Amino acid sequence: MKPFAMGTAMAALMIWMLHEPIMSGALDMTRGGVAFVLAHIGVLVALGTLSMFVPALRKLVNRHRPSFGHVAFMALGMFAVAGSIHLVMHGAIA
Repeated sequence: MKPFAMGTAMAALMIWMLHEPIMSGALDMTRGGVAFVLAHIGVLVALGTLSMFVPALRKLVNRHRPSFGHVAFMALGMFAVAGSIHLVMHGAIA
């Protein structure tokens, strides 16, 4: 159930942050997109570095091996919630 919940949270946050800029035509992904990607890379590097020095974190990182089913269930939650929010925002569901 946790992958589904993470997918729903990601979808809601993505729509909250991006819907208005996309619809208004003001979305500029040059600096923002690069910063977004670099922030994720930075977090992964920081976790990797910390896991070399903190045994409990290393154990946790090594145990996290998402399967195809895990990713598919997360995507299912993401698409279900993003679609529902989108339909409500545009008046298809009152």
